[in-house]
Parts: sequence; C-alpha cells; structure tokens
Amino acid sequence: MRDIVIFSGSAHPEIAQEICADLGKPLSPTRVSRFANDCLEVQLQDNCRERDVFIIQPLVPPVQENLVELLLMLDAARGASAARTTARRCGPRRFSARHGPA
Repeated sequence: MRDIVIFSGSAHPEIAQEICADLGKPLSPTRVSRFANDCLEVQLQDNCRERDVFIIQPLVPPVQENLVELLLMLDAARGASAARTTARRCGPRRFSARHGPA
C-alpha cells in the first residue's frame, strides 16, 4: 500500500477522526484561517510529496464556504506535489432540485 496522508476540513472533523480510527492512520493537521475580509487561507501541515492525499470535507451548510475550503485544500495538496489527491465529501446522499409533490 502506498503511503497515504489524510486531512480534514473544518466542517465536521469528527467524521474524519472516525475514518482515520477505522483505517488505523493518523489524521494530519490542517490550519484554516479566516481573514477580516472573509477570505480563507488553508495550510496542510504534513508532508504531501509523492504521497496519496485524502481530504475529508462534508458539504453541509454553509455549503459554499465548505466547498471553497475543500477546493483550497485540493490546490494546496497539488502545490505540495501530492502523487494523487482524493476528496471525500461525506454529505447527504440524495439531492433534488424539485420541491413539493412529484
């Protein structure tokens, strides 16, 4: 098995902890900073070079903020020369654009 590293977004770190416990792998630290103008900065605080990176980030409300955080984490992993990146959203399984009776 390749060397993997697992990161969690800030939406629901408890899910990531449970997944890491099941896999027997540690959860790598992540730092998410929000600036006064509402901009985000994400730092993956573990070595990603030539490793398979898994990012766990549920897309729960506020969905837009959590999605931007996920995209920033993916970009950070790519910039850190990760061999492969996988994002797992762990959110609701069913989406519907229709409201009301069918």
